[in-house]
Amino acid sequence: ELARKLHKLAVFVQYTLPGLPSIFAGDEAGVWGYKDPFNRKPFPWDNIDEELYQFYCMMGRFRIEYRDLFSNSKNFELIKANEQKLVYKWNEYLIVVNRTADVMYLTAEQISGKKVVFSLHPDEKLGVISPYGAVMIK
Repeated sequence: ELARKLHKLAVFVQYTLPGLPSIFAGDEAGVWGYKDPFNRKPFPWDNIDEELYQFYCMMGRFRIEYRDLFSNSKNFELIKANEQKLVYKWNEYLIVVNRTADVMYLTAEQISGKKVVFSLHPDEKLGVISPYGAVMIK
């Protein structure tokens, strides 16, 4: 379960940092590359991890919806990066990534007059980020 949470968190970060997301064939289906010969197995057409596949579809739709925002790295600003969190901005959008097993709380200043436009955990309240969660607020 932890590996799945970290995988999704890494995908979120990859889809929201400057540049194009890179997906290795099979990532979206839940293929675990491991080492030879497992990394050369054929695509598991009859055994796709549906939850992970739907997550990648959701992230793809998200990236398309905000393609104008993510297409110009001049709009990007790194605010904080440490073992606990990663915080960056794209114009008026603030992205906060919780890299810990603890709930993270945003300050009143960070959330004042803002709303969540995307979250890895859609049922979260504004200002609360689940363990290994991430949000984009505007």
